[in-house]
Amino acid sequence: MWSDYPIKSGLGGSAAVVASIIKCFDMAMGLELNRFQISELAYQAERLSFGIPGGWQDQFSTVMGGFNLMEFKSNSTTVHPINIPKDSIKTLEHSLILCDTGIKHDSGKIHDDQKEQLNNEIVFKNIKKNVQLVYKLREKLISGEINQLGLIMDQSWNFKKNIGKEITSKKLDNIYNFAKKNGAIGGKLLGAGGGGFFLFCTNVKDRSFLNYSLRKRGLNIHPFTFESNGLVGWADLEKGF
Repeated sequence: MWSDYPIKSGLGGSAAVVASIIKCFDMAMGLELNRFQISELAYQAERLSFGIPGGWQDQFSTVMGGFNLMEFKSNSTTVHPINIPKDSIKTLEHSLILCDTGIKHDSGKIHDDQKEQLNNEIVFKNIKKNVQLVYKLREKLISGEINQLGLIMDQSWNFKKNIGKEITSKKLDNIYNFAKKNGAIGGKLLGAGGGGFFLFCTNVKDRSFLNYSLRKRGLNIHPFTFESNGLVGWADLEKGF
């Protein structure tokens, strides 16, 4: 098993690995688990069996694939697919830059800190504001207003970095501010925060300059495309599996 991205990158790699292993057992044993069942088992493996703090979003995202609005409650998870025009998806891919900060993060430590902060009224309000932005983001995606996404991401990042003291640092803030001065409209750290990858949003015409500027600063840029199918398993029928 291998991955395009390093460990502790904030890109949900551990969820992808666990979900893939469960899919292998599913196929080998003929269990015929559906996507919700695999997502839930992957969550239980990481969060309950291994005791790794965090939510459900990584497991459901990697298994479901595509663009979705996911609503998590204590006793249920609802996944709402978002139908985005194909030309908007291409514009979105060419408006986003995935930038490696070179800083590994400890998501478990960050999640533990966030739980401690939940009793803080200001922190709780910031979390609610961030949730509201998710619905606003969905509206812009459906309408194809890709140029508005950067502004929403900027708002979201400003809310998120005030949720816990482990989420950002002076070095991360410097990278973010540098990106905004060189063409980024907005962005946010992926995953829990503290390190890993920034996802920056820019106008298509400014992408090359931002890309060049970040590389010149010594940061690595990783190409990517959106995955619409999610978790897929296949068997080598000639060998039996």
